[in-house]
Amino acid sequence: MDLREMLQRMPLFHNLRADDLQRAASIAIPREYRKKTVVFWEGEDRQAVYFIQRGMVKTYKTDENGNEQIVSLLEPGDLF
Repeated sequence: MDLREMLQRMPLFHNLRADDLQRAASIAIPREYRKKTVVFWEGEDRQAVYFIQRGMVKTYKTDENGNEQIVSLLEPGDLF
C-alpha cells in the first residue's frame, strides 16, 4: 500500500482532495520500530505526528518508584 492509500484510510485525511492528499503523502516519512522501542519520552519536544499503520503502541507514565501506568493502547488508524 502506498502512502496516499494509507493516509486516506485515516479519519483525519479521509475527505481530502487528491492533490491535498498527495501533498500530505509527499512530506510523510514512513518509519518502522521494533517492539519495545521508545519513540519519544514525555516532556521532549515533539518532532512529528505519528500515524499507526500496523502493530500497537503503548503510551505510559512511570511513577517515582519506577512503576509503569498504561495511559493508552493505540492501534492501526490511531495517531499520537
